Amino acid sequence: MGIATALFAIAAAAITTAWAWLGATVQMPPSPLAPGEKLYCVSYTPFRGTQSPLGPDSPVDPRQIDEDLAQLKQITDCVRTYSVDHGLDQIPELAKRHGMKVLQGLWLSNKPDLNRKQIATTIALAKRFPDVIAAVVVGNEVLLRGEMSAPDLVRTIREVKAQVSMPVTYADVWEFWLRHRDIAAAVDFVTIHILPYWEDFPIPARDAAQHVDAIRKQVAAAFPDKDVFVGEFGWPSAGRMREGALPSPVNQAYAMHAVLDRAKRESYRVNLSARTIVSTSSRRMTSPGSAGSKGPSAAIGGCSMPMGDGPSSSGAAPSPITHNGPGRLRADWGSRP
Repeated sequence: MGIATALFAIAAAAITTAWAWLGATVQMPPSPLAPGEKLYCVSYTPFRGTQSPLGPDSPVDPRQIDEDLAQLKQITDCVRTYSVDHGLDQIPELAKRHGMKVLQGLWLSNKPDLNRKQIATTIALAKRFPDVIAAVVVGNEVLLRGEMSAPDLVRTIREVKAQVSMPVTYADVWEFWLRHRDIAAAVDFVTIHILPYWEDFPIPARDAAQHVDAIRKQVAAAFPDKDVFVGEFGWPSAGRMREGALPSPVNQAYAMHAVLDRAKRESYRVNLSARTIVSTSSRRMTSPGSAGSKGPSAAIGGCSMPMGDGPSSSGAAPSPITHNGPGRLRADWGSRP
């Protein structure tokens, strides 16, 4: 009886300690944003609840997009998009109403007919909203998915570039830029995705900022005549542990704070890869703070950052760019020839 009581006491003490640890306040690094400073740009898709980019091309209600942009305007003046179907072609017009810029994406795949529609629609939007669309992103991770060859991608980029006035880029995981270096000649700037949690050798959250900085420098050395923009960085708030990389709201907030701080000090842009900055479950914004808990919410840069559990594989955005306002996009990425 005495042994059973002792074991129960030990188990109870362990459980109490665990719950106390889970509820403890965790000090976050200082916010990389000055008071009143906004995130440079954030990735955005409008899908809520059962809405999905994987089904029929049913447009999202523009009022829904307008509501999201009104909230996003509180923390940024720019959004990055990934496609023009499902009503996403409405975003430039609605963004203009809110005084926001757009990094306009078009989705490339192994479906030529859909590609033609994406290309034509994006070119039309770029011509209609040259004061809103700051850059065009021709394709997202299409090489990673193996849905288009590098030569075909280069031809597509050049086709779009010849018909729009703003800078043009392509976005993919950083390794694919190093594998297909010829693509750089077709773009105005290089857009890389760095996702430490999803690396072949996962990187712990405490080392995320150092990893992003090292990879960016490696890519910049490979393309010395191009500006390198980190188009996606993120950390999951939940999911399985991958070696030393642990998903959690605290690790997510810590990694994002650290990466944004490093990027600001080193003067390069980082686009935080969040499924959507406005939470699709609560549709609310969270004020920035220096501390968080191991509970379900952690804040950075003035907003909650719910994230998907894996890299993007569809037209849905998974992915802010630090400092410099959207009005400086064209100057920073160079003028078009």
